[in-house]
Amino acid sequence: MGSLRKKTATRPVPTGAELFTRQGVRFARWLDGRGKKKTAKLTLGRDGSDRIVTEAATYNAKYRDGSGIVREVSTGCRDKQAAQAILSELERRSELVRSKVMTAAEESVADWHSTALTGHLEGYVRSLKAAGLSKGHISETKRQATQITSDCGFRSLGDIEAVRVEAWLADKHDANMSSRTRNGYLQALNSFCLWCVRNQRLTVNPVRNVAKADEKSDRRRVRRALTENELRRLLFVTRLRPLAEYGREKFRKPADDVIGKRDTWKPEPLTFATIEAAAERARRLFADAPERLEELEAIGRERALVLKTLVLTGLRSGELRSITVGQVHLDGPAPYIELEAADEKNRDGSDIQLRADLAEDIREWLRDRQAAAPLRLDGSEALSSDLPLFYVPKGLRLILDRDLRAAGIPKRDDRGRTIDVHALRHTFGTMLSQHGVAPRTAQAAMRHSSIDLTMNVYTDPRLLDVAGALESLPTLSLNNQLDQPTDRAKATGTDSPFAPAFAPGTAHKGHSESIPVTLGNARLSKTKEADDPKTGEKPKKKASLPGFGNKASESGRQDLNLRPPDPQSGALPGCATSRRECSAGCADLMTSIPQWWGFYENRWVCEGPWPGWWLRRVRFAVVEGPEASRHGRCDLDNLFFGGTFCDSQRQSCHLPLVELLPMQSNLLPELRPSNDARGDAVELSRRLEEDGYLFFRKLLDPARLSKMRREMLTAMQAGGWLVEGTDPVDGIANPDARSTEGDLEYTDVYHAVYRLQSFHEIAHCREVMDLLERIRGCAMMPQPQKVARLWFPKYTEHTTPIHQDFVHFQGTHDNLTCWSPVGDCPRELGGLAVLRGSHKVGRVLEHHFSLGAGSLHVDPQAHDELTDEWLTTDYEIGDTLIFPALTIHKALPNLTEDRLRVSLDNRYQRVGDPIAEHMLNPHLSSVSPLAWDDVYAGWDSDEFQYYWKDFDTPVLPKITQYLDQAFDEAVDLARQGDDRAKLHLRRLAIRDPKSEQGAVASSVLAELS
Repeated sequence: MGSLRKKTATRPVPTGAELFTRQGVRFARWLDGRGKKKTAKLTLGRDGSDRIVTEAATYNAKYRDGSGIVREVSTGCRDKQAAQAILSELERRSELVRSKVMTAAEESVADWHSTALTGHLEGYVRSLKAAGLSKGHISETKRQATQITSDCGFRSLGDIEAVRVEAWLADKHDANMSSRTRNGYLQALNSFCLWCVRNQRLTVNPVRNVAKADEKSDRRRVRRALTENELRRLLFVTRLRPLAEYGREKFRKPADDVIGKRDTWKPEPLTFATIEAAAERARRLFADAPERLEELEAIGRERALVLKTLVLTGLRSGELRSITVGQVHLDGPAPYIELEAADEKNRDGSDIQLRADLAEDIREWLRDRQAAAPLRLDGSEALSSDLPLFYVPKGLRLILDRDLRAAGIPKRDDRGRTIDVHALRHTFGTMLSQHGVAPRTAQAAMRHSSIDLTMNVYTDPRLLDVAGALESLPTLSLNNQLDQPTDRAKATGTDSPFAPAFAPGTAHKGHSESIPVTLGNARLSKTKEADDPKTGEKPKKKASLPGFGNKASESGRQDLNLRPPDPQSGALPGCATSRRECSAGCADLMTSIPQWWGFYENRWVCEGPWPGWWLRRVRFAVVEGPEASRHGRCDLDNLFFGGTFCDSQRQSCHLPLVELLPMQSNLLPELRPSNDARGDAVELSRRLEEDGYLFFRKLLDPARLSKMRREMLTAMQAGGWLVEGTDPVDGIANPDARSTEGDLEYTDVYHAVYRLQSFHEIAHCREVMDLLERIRGCAMMPQPQKVARLWFPKYTEHTTPIHQDFVHFQGTHDNLTCWSPVGDCPRELGGLAVLRGSHKVGRVLEHHFSLGAGSLHVDPQAHDELTDEWLTTDYEIGDTLIFPALTIHKALPNLTEDRLRVSLDNRYQRVGDPIAEHMLNPHLSSVSPLAWDDVYAGWDSDEFQYYWKDFDTPVLPKITQYLDQAFDEAVDLARQGDDRAKLHLRRLAIRDPKSEQGAVASSVLAELS
């Protein structure tokens, strides 16, 4: 039978204690630190001095375990009855072990089963750090394990079960998550459970039998190798482009597009044909600044050497980034690079052999760096052995993309295979096979554990000379004659360079019966035919150009200096108006569609420098006689597309004519209201799962919102944002006060709005809370950080870009955003648009730098699993749009003349779900300090003050990788001359000069000035 007791201990008698005796027992009495009287028995210590006897606050349980060993454990209970219940449970488990119903190992881990899962995950992360794994691996493993356990509803260690994990994986499969991504989540959870088994927190791994998905049959990203000719072009461009960026020819902007006194010129994009001349102009430009010229030459040389090293060694970019000067050995007969085990992917450590010409290039590079570097004070060599061999920027992928565009090398081929930095390793493996290297030797050079990986993944079959290999086989005759060679097979017509271009292929999704015509990097889909060039009549089908929506132009740079042509002219300047049909189908079509053009409902829609226009008609004029011999590019200041359709004798040439009209209000399809299903939780959940959004008319009380609108706009008018003397409710913006998130002057006024009690209380309104709890089937909590979106008119370059909310607000993927306009919000005022069904991607997509709010944007066109169905509406006050954290959405630009757009942007999560730590702070408090006590000052109620502290909410650290990557991209873009990136860095340097990023921004700007 077990027993309970409070342990006792002795300690010295407190200073000033009164000693006395009661009924023969000695006591001490004193005042504690709080002034309360304390009394304790006295005893003699080992040295004969008086000591007081103290008793523990909680009970210990003493019992005999299942193996017959007497154990004493703390119950942690101050109440004896509660401690007795714990003792009874311990004795019950001991009986189960003695009767062999439970094993001793199961008993030892039973206490862990009911403890919170977050503590176990933190312990697992600490073990990964202790093992010396990379920060990136640890961060991704933690994110995946946290997400899958959260999505499956696992709150404690005992909750983990294979059935729920398999159901989650099946749901993600249905949501089109790739096999490799699903396996990554499963591997993270499996590794965590194995760690728990090793540390006696679990007896067995509960997900050990969950099968992995087949990655081979579901490859989403397939890389291709570069040809030798492409490699030469790429290295040529890479070497020259840093310098050539400063030598680009410029053209004057139209007067209407000029912003500021110095904003009058726009540089032309670089091409393979123009880059050398641009570099020469830059050399003349920097004739009086030889140090700057030398610096730009060195940057280009280093980048080219980085690419050459990656191609000729097979090193991964992260491995090359870790190489220091001391790890390069060039003096022996066989030069090599020593790759440390800690820096290699498989953690083996390797010696990377260097070809003679590459070794000489590196040797010359180090000699030049040595000559340029100052000597140390002790006279030793300036290049320390721990200096990096090369500067390999984190934004190398973006730099490579720009080099590819300038070199005229398509990033994605006709089979959808892409080129990125890791494709250089594929190129290395392919070249080994091309030049007859034995497979086992190629495997050793690639440092692969499997020959299958080398041959089937890292070797591009398109670049192997299969035909040449077949020709080397012996001739076999079937005519019963010996030694009589047969004629080789002749071409079947596919040897024509035009045949592949005009072969039918898979249609662009959303456009049926499409025949793509591929010419270089262009794609023309003949879903509709152009107007008849003779009669001008519209045929049954019209021309459409799918495939370019929201994509960059071939130049890779946004052309922000264009103006629409005269809508009445309907033709390109310089084009003839006489017409007749072409006699042949010769085509020389080139494209130049900037990324701010989107393709919606068979229309090209401008979202960029002059949004609100759309391309209605494409026709073809005919230029006859000598004019046709130009056969060159015909476009409107690099607008839309240009090109010709000429007959084989070049006697006539069809030139495209375009007509621009103002954007119509029904440009994007309408959001579907769900008011009809407001009381049906099952139907609402189904719609949210299917569409990735729910839209409700008048969910919020319009009268309450109108009152709040007046309060918000009055605060803005006091801050100078509205025209003085106007009614604040009208929201007539002062153009001189134009600013946006990230500007200090914006935050000063924004925080005045943020202090309004009504602004925070609206997030707790019962209409919204009841609806969300009905949808989720559990208690919901508004996140502390409420957000207001306040947008000035015609400030389109700062419009919130395409993104997923998770990158900003984090927590879990199940969090819901509720967006509501504070006032009527027609399309031209810039409401929200969502990409229907985009949440089914099931993961956070790669985001990149943007000047728009949040500084992050995602390109849906880069993901084939996404649709292109954007939805929006003319919002009215009280309307609400609800969507989860993975739904892709964007704001439409505010195209009004003078109206400020005001809206609410609040997030909600399940009670008990984790929250990101930065969401516990007021919005934009990182830009300008603002504490909750400052927000609550002057409120007449404390009902919604610090309400989140009433819930047991786990707090997760903020994931900074998204913004860190965007900052790195901004730095690289600024160095390439991108004005938007420079503006972003200037804002960082002004608002937070003491931070690490602020210091880097200041340094880069000083470097570029």
